[in-house]
Order: sequence, then C-alpha cells, then structure tokens
Amino acid sequence: MTETEKTIDAKVERKAQINIGNVDAEVRKQWEDVKNSKRLLANHELVAELLNFYIANNEHAFNEQEQKIVIQAKDIEQMTTPQLIKKATLAYCRKLIKDHREGRTGHKKTIAAEEKLQATIQTIMDDNAVKPHCDKLYINQTSIKNFAKTRNQNFSQDGIKRYLEKNRDMLNEYHRQNDLLENHNKEMSVLRRINKRAEQLQEKEELQHDGL
Repeated sequence: MTETEKTIDAKVERKAQINIGNVDAEVRKQWEDVKNSKRLLANHELVAELLNFYIANNEHAFNEQEQKIVIQAKDIEQMTTPQLIKKATLAYCRKLIKDHREGRTGHKKTIAAEEKLQATIQTIMDDNAVKPHCDKLYINQTSIKNFAKTRNQNFSQDGIKRYLEKNRDMLNEYHRQNDLLENHNKEMSVLRRINKRAEQLQEKEELQHDGL
C-alpha cells in the first residue's frame, strides 16, 4: 500500500470514529457494532440508518387499519416513510395556521381574545353614546388598536380584521345611525389640531397685549 493510500485510509478511519466520550461504554460498543455490521464509513450514515429504523418502528403506533392507509399512501406517491410524515405534517400545520388566521378554530385562547375584543368595541360604542359627535370614533382597525392601547390591551391585526369582516353589516348600520363617515376620525383629528393651534395663538396675542 502506498503512502498516499495509507493517508486516505487514515482519514477515512478518523471520519468513522465516534466522538461520544460521555456515553456509557456499553452503548458506545453497541453503536460501533451496528456501524460495523452495516459497513458504514461515517457517523452521519449511521445516524441516518438509526433514524430510518426509529421512524419505521414507530409505524406500529398505528392500528392495523391505519397502517394499511399509510402503506397505500406510500405506494401511491412512491414515498419513504420520512417523506410521507413530513408532507402530511406540513399540510396539517398549514391548515391549522390558516384556520386560526380566518377564525375557524375553537382554540380557547382564540375564543378568549375574541371575547376581549368584543368587550373593547362595546366600550367604544358606550363612550360614543355620551360624547359629542366630534369626539366619537368611527370603528376601524386603527381606532380599535389606538383605543386598546389606552387600556393596556393589544389585539392581533388578523383578529381585528376577522371581527370587522364578520360584523361588517352591523358596523355599517351603527355608523349610519351615528352619522359617522369613514374619514371621520381623521377629519376630527385635523380639526382638533387646528383649534389647539388657534387657542395657542390667541393666548400669545393676549400675553403680548397685556405686556403693552
């Protein structure tokens, strides 16, 4: 064997060694035995082998009918078990996220958040009932977020959008009855700034007049 071949063999041998110094000696011996029996050259190959073994044996967590379904699906798609599990898991997760975003989930946290949002919007309506028209709020995403902040509350953008969409007809009627147009909040905000500026100018003029 040439020196070059010896060097290559030495590198392969080092690659095949296991760095598991803190592992029980018996477990380490079993690891080496499995690797040698499989004629694997590197640890990553052994890990892949053990992972496939683990996944394959976990198929027994299914009952007989469920196992048949899994086998049929694998045959149709010509997939390995890991590929099938990954695809099915991702599909389920995407559906769960979409249902949550669109309010089609009965999760306790989602229901609780919707109830809090409903209570906050009812508070806005109660406040509107006793305020002059210029101080009333047109109920939209921005006004809900800003109002909630004054009460140390925070609602997700998706949650507010769902509420506004589901209650569109009710809110349209509410705004009509209270003579609130879509640009009401912005117009009243501008008007308040103008009035404040006018008051400041008037105070300044009065001070100047008193100084004469």
